[in-house]
Amino acid sequence: MNSQDPVGDFLKELRYEQTIKSYGATLETFILMVYNTHDRGQFTRYLQEVKAGDRNIEDDISNFFILNQDKAPKTLAYRLSVIRSFFDFNGVVIPGSLWKRLRNRRRGTRSLTIDQPPTQKELRAMIQYLPILTKSAVLVLASSGMRLGEIIKIKFNDIFLDNDPPLIKIRGEYTKTGNSRVTFITQEAKESLNAWLKVRDQYLKVSIARSWKYGKKAQDDRVYPFTVSPFYESYWLALEKAGLNDRDPSTKYRVRHIHTLRKFFRTRLGAVIPPDVVEALMGHEAGIEAVYKRYSMQDLGEFYKKGEPALTVFTNQAEVMKLQSEVTEGRKMTVALLGEQRDRIKALEEKAAEVDDLRRVLQDLAKRLPV
Repeated sequence: MNSQDPVGDFLKELRYEQTIKSYGATLETFILMVYNTHDRGQFTRYLQEVKAGDRNIEDDISNFFILNQDKAPKTLAYRLSVIRSFFDFNGVVIPGSLWKRLRNRRRGTRSLTIDQPPTQKELRAMIQYLPILTKSAVLVLASSGMRLGEIIKIKFNDIFLDNDPPLIKIRGEYTKTGNSRVTFITQEAKESLNAWLKVRDQYLKVSIARSWKYGKKAQDDRVYPFTVSPFYESYWLALEKAGLNDRDPSTKYRVRHIHTLRKFFRTRLGAVIPPDVVEALMGHEAGIEAVYKRYSMQDLGEFYKKGEPALTVFTNQAEVMKLQSEVTEGRKMTVALLGEQRDRIKALEEKAAEVDDLRRVLQDLAKRLPV
């Protein structure tokens, strides 16, 4: 493929803003290594030199591997996949043996960062520092299992807040896999979302006034008409203010990053309802088709309602329901005891009546006996 802008043409094929930024940053790292410049335009020159035989691309990729080998295994694998995809897109054939050698030299395959899903208490502490926009989004994310890239795409006709439980339809064009699904949110997330919607238009007007040079439009039918950047900035600041901005000692990444809200959803809901239902609500492909065949929409809603207390942040409904259960059992015991007491009282009253009858008989006999 001959192109005057090989990087730009490659990035146009990507769907998500965050992915485009990440891919672009990786390509900049590669070209910086080669030419000591961040200029992506130098890839035109690079591809020409490779095709002319003036550059050894296998050596450059091997050097790129060495440059990144101190990164977490998943980060290294990701960056190599970006480079490989870019050259494949631009018609540069790289022997599979190179990728195999590099794969064998990687240290492990898992992320080095040990994530820490927030607890309900930690979410309460952090959320108090969030503006209404991000507070609403965090509660929706934590109670739905959605990705941040999905929530900023949902539109008004995708949400059904009058349903019980409130329902969100996630279209295929919003998802990572391209497949649509449904999920639900808690009542407190619904209340927070309604509070956001009351001020949404005003927020949007202020945002447009501040970012006039970027051409932001008032006609935006998304529920959250913003990019991921304000979410990240607001979330990180709240973590810091709440004293929850811990970082992994090895990777220096935050252990309570936004993606851990999905882990909060999975671990807490998965402890209450069938795990395959949780995976389907999150959009994991392994069991989603089977779940949709096995359960109706009403079934999924009932499962969710059963697990909703585990996802509630500001009202510990699990404790409330436990207390209500204890109160109900207490009432049953009280009613049973009262019934037993009534039976005893009735038996005593019957015995007292028998005694009265006997006393009257004895009194009659006494009157008839001679003195």
